[in-house]
Amino acid sequence: ESISTAAQESAAGVTQVSDTAGRLEGLSAELEDRLDQFKVERDRSVSHEDQSETGAREEVFADGPDRSDGTAGDGVPKNANLKNERH
Repeated sequence: ESISTAAQESAAGVTQVSDTAGRLEGLSAELEDRLDQFKVERDRSVSHEDQSETGAREEVFADGPDRSDGTAGDGVPKNANLKNERH
């Protein structure tokens, strides 16, 4: 009789483990789906931020000083603080 009881308990344990494994598999699949969704949303957000930052940088450069005249943007020549030394 104790062998029969042990067999029943063992079978119940196997059933419980199987049920738990099934739930775990379902939760894992749901987690993977949510992770994929998060990645898509993150990629969209990053792409949008990159476009915004690029536009902002272009505006800053467009509004910045014209340095094509050899100055540092403040009218002072770029190398004005360098001494001319001859060797």
